[in-house]
Amino acid sequence: MQLELETLFIKYGTDKGIWGYTPHYMRELAGKRFNIKRVLEVGICGDRDIKNNRTGASLWAWHEFFPHAEIIGLDNDARWMVNEGRIRSFCVDAYNTPALLDVMNKLGPEPFDLIVDDAVHDPDPQTKLLWSLWPFLAPKGVYSIEDVCPYKLSQGNMRVMIDHFPAGTRTEVIKTHKPEVLLFVKNS
Repeated sequence: MQLELETLFIKYGTDKGIWGYTPHYMRELAGKRFNIKRVLEVGICGDRDIKNNRTGASLWAWHEFFPHAEIIGLDNDARWMVNEGRIRSFCVDAYNTPALLDVMNKLGPEPFDLIVDDAVHDPDPQTKLLWSLWPFLAPKGVYSIEDVCPYKLSQGNMRVMIDHFPAGTRTEVIKTHKPEVLLFVKNS
C-alpha cells in the first residue's frame, strides 16, 4: 500500500515522497482511505522542477488515493486553481483570517478528515493557520503541517511552536532526511 501512495506522489510530481513523508501519511491514513470524505490542502503550487509535476500535484494524488473524498485546495495565486471532478480550488490568502473564514464557511458545515498545510514554511504563520482551521477538522481527523523549520524557532526547539497549539492536541514531530520536519496534530 505504501508503494501505491508513493506511486501517486511520483505520478503527479509532488515533493511529499521526495521529502520522506509517504510512510507517515500511510501509517495515519491507509486504514481510513475509503472513509475519508473531505480533504483540504493549503498551498496548491503549480510549477516545480520535479519530474511529472503538474498544477495541483498533491490535490491529484489525494483525489486518486481517497476515491470517495471531496478535495479542496486553497492558494493565493490564481494560476494554480484546479476545478475538475471532485477537486475544487479557491484563490484566497489563507493568512488573511477573515477572507479564509469566508471561504471555509461557504464550503459548508461538514468537517475535513485531513487538512494539510503545505503553504508558507514558517512556524508563526503555520501556528496561526492551525488556529484558524482547527474548528473545521473532524474529531478524529489529522492536521498535517509540512516543512516546519525548527531553525526558525528559538534554539531550534519545537516546543516553542507546539506550546501555542490549541489545548488538548497531540502533536507528533516527524524528522526525515531534510532539516524541516512534518507535524501531525490531532485531538487528544
